[in-house]
Amino acid sequence: MASYLCGIDIGGTFTDCVLVDEKGKVTTAKASSTPGNFAEGLMNALAAAAEKIGSTPAEIARDITMLSHGTTVGTNAIIQKRGVKVGLITTMGHNDVIHIMRGSRGLTGQDIRLVVHIPESKKPDPIVPKRLVEGVSERVDCFGKEIVPLNEDEARESIQRLLDQNVEAIAVCFLWSFLDPSHEMRVRELIEEMAPDMFVTCSNELVPKWGEYERTAAVAFNAYIGPLTTRYIARVEDDVKKIGYANPLQITQCAGGTISVEKAMEAPLLTLDSGPVSGVTGSAYLGDMMGHKNIITTDMGGTSFDVGVIHDGHLFLADATGILQCLKADSGEVVFRERLGGNLWGSILLADEKLYVSSLEGDTFVVKAVPKFELIATNSTGEATYAALAPSNGELFLRTHGHLYCIGR
Repeated sequence: MASYLCGIDIGGTFTDCVLVDEKGKVTTAKASSTPGNFAEGLMNALAAAAEKIGSTPAEIARDITMLSHGTTVGTNAIIQKRGVKVGLITTMGHNDVIHIMRGSRGLTGQDIRLVVHIPESKKPDPIVPKRLVEGVSERVDCFGKEIVPLNEDEARESIQRLLDQNVEAIAVCFLWSFLDPSHEMRVRELIEEMAPDMFVTCSNELVPKWGEYERTAAVAFNAYIGPLTTRYIARVEDDVKKIGYANPLQITQCAGGTISVEKAMEAPLLTLDSGPVSGVTGSAYLGDMMGHKNIITTDMGGTSFDVGVIHDGHLFLADATGILQCLKADSGEVVFRERLGGNLWGSILLADEKLYVSSLEGDTFVVKAVPKFELIATNSTGEATYAALAPSNGELFLRTHGHLYCIGR
C-alpha cells in the first residue's frame, strides 16, 4: 500500500494540492478556492489530486501519513479588512497605544523630515477604534511587582460595554503582563463568565515579551482574525477526519515549519504570511540542492503578491515592512499607490543596488531586475541621488535620502 505526504495551500483564487509518494514522485492538482466555505475548495483540490493517481479522496486520506495545510484566510482578512469587530482591554491611561503606534518610529522607511511634520504624516486606520478600547485600573511595574491591584468592578463594566457594542472578539493587553500575567488571566476568566463563546486573546500567552505597542498590535490582530480562522480550521479538520484521515492535521506557520491545529486556533496570528515563508524555506532547500545561493522567490495570489530573498544561502529578514511611496510627476504630491502607473503592479524590492519590479505582460506577471542605479547628483551634505529606468514601461525611479520615488516616464 502506498503512502503519501500531502501539502494543501489555500489562496484567494486557487487551492493547490501536492502529493509526494514514498518513491519521491510528485503529483499536483489545483481547484478554485471557495470563499464562502474555503474547506470545500480544499476537499476539491484533494479530490483532483486523488483522481490523477486513480484514487478517491477517502482512499488517499487513509494513505496520507502527514497532511500539512497552508492558508491565507487570516492574511486576506487583514488585507481586505474583513476581520471581526474587536474590543481591547488595557491598562488605564494607555488606551491610545494602538493609535500612537511607535511615534515617528512607526513610519518605517519614510524621510524623517516628513515624519516629524505632522500635517503631512498619515498612519493607517487602527483595526480597533477608540470607542472599543477600554482602560482598567491595574498596574504591574517593570520588575513584575503589583503596584495597583486589578479593579474587577471596572473590568466587568468594561467587558459589558464591549458586549453591548456587539464585539466578536476581545483582546487583553496590560503593561508588563509578561512578568506577572495574573491580571490578564483574571480578566480572561471574567470574560469567559460573562460571554462563554467569546474569542479571547491575552498578550502574556501570545507574545510574552517587551514592547508595549508590538504586544498590543499582536493581540489586536490575533483577535481580529481569530473567529474567522478558528472556524475555518475546525471545519477543515472535521472534513478530513470524515473521509478517513487519522493523523494530526498540521498548519504551516509564519516562522517556518508547522504547528498543531490546537496552537493555530489559539494563536491564528502565527498563520499570517505562512505561505510565502514556506515558499522561501522550500526554495532555500531546493537552491542548496541545485547549487544556487542567491534566489528571489515570488508568490502571486489573487489578493497579494509576495517577494522573498535568499542571499548567499541565507534567508533575508526585514525588521519591518512598508509600502513603496511614489512621487506623481504631474503634481509632485507624495501619495501611496498600489498601482505604480502604466502596467507596473505589485511588489517592489530593492536589493544589491537593483530594483526588482513585478509587471504585467499580456496576461502574465513577470519579475524583472532594473539595471544598477546610476549616481546622478550629490548635495552639500554628501547625500546621493540615484536613478534607474524600469524595463517594462520606461518609468523613472529615483532613490534619495534612503527613499524610493516613482516620478513617471
